[in-house]
Amino acid sequence: MKRILFAGDFKAYQKFFEALLDAGHQVSIVADSRFLSDTPSDLMVIRINTVEDTTLLSHQTCPWLAWCSANLPELQTAAYQAGALSVIMEGTPAEVFLQILLRTLDRFADKRERVIEPAVQRRYQKGDVILLENDSVLEIQQGIVAQTMVYEDGSGVLLALCGPQQMIVPHPADTCYIQLVSHTDSVVIIRTWESLLRTPDFADKLRARLQQLEAWAAIQARPHLDQRVTGILSLLAEQFGVNTSQGRLVDVRITHIQLALAVGATRTTITRTLGDLRRQGVLSLVQTPDGERFCLSRWEHGDHCFHC
Repeated sequence: MKRILFAGDFKAYQKFFEALLDAGHQVSIVADSRFLSDTPSDLMVIRINTVEDTTLLSHQTCPWLAWCSANLPELQTAAYQAGALSVIMEGTPAEVFLQILLRTLDRFADKRERVIEPAVQRRYQKGDVILLENDSVLEIQQGIVAQTMVYEDGSGVLLALCGPQQMIVPHPADTCYIQLVSHTDSVVIIRTWESLLRTPDFADKLRARLQQLEAWAAIQARPHLDQRVTGILSLLAEQFGVNTSQGRLVDVRITHIQLALAVGATRTTITRTLGDLRRQGVLSLVQTPDGERFCLSRWEHGDHCFHC
């Protein structure tokens, strides 16, 4: 049963109300739209006589339809701008009006209040495979997660290395499989899409994720291998880099095999290409307690909001 509130003069639609009551809905009628908040409802139908009538409705949280008492385009425009789901013009046959209303009710039939599942924090060790439910979203708090597309024949492509404050969504099962592996020891938060949509910084995180995906795709499409290698390393330098006296240190461990997966080459070819870039002075290797790191003396600066 849905509670439907009609605001305004609807005396000519008595049979229409009877049809709604027969369908099991609760119908209420108020003569003045100023008293809308006094009557709880799931859907409202509000009669609009003037453009000024819509000024009281712009902050209305309950879904509503507008019934324009005059066939004036400015009334229709004002109603939509104020948030009306649909606008019904004067003279619309009662049976059409009923169909519009019932279709609107159907749209909200499955949108009942649901219990939002709490976010769950999980820890993964380096090398752990991360599995996600279809409706889940992973947000990285600490560490790095590698995203790799693995084909049926076992070959793959490194799609991204994601770091703190970034989010990752699961991929549906198809002819390719996108695998998530904890590249380092990681701490992540698992949320549902519904709960994530309610977080205030969702739009910023989504923008950053899209920019990263597009940046990787653009670099992987470059025609020459050395351009793809320096492009991927520059992207990682932007995301995980630290400025040093030698240049921009890529402060994440990435192997020759992973670089090969990222740029579509063999490990042997990558090793040779990296040797050429070292001789050209484009990059060098720096020893750290956690192994070798690439350091770029020349790198492509970017602004992809990795840390939004």
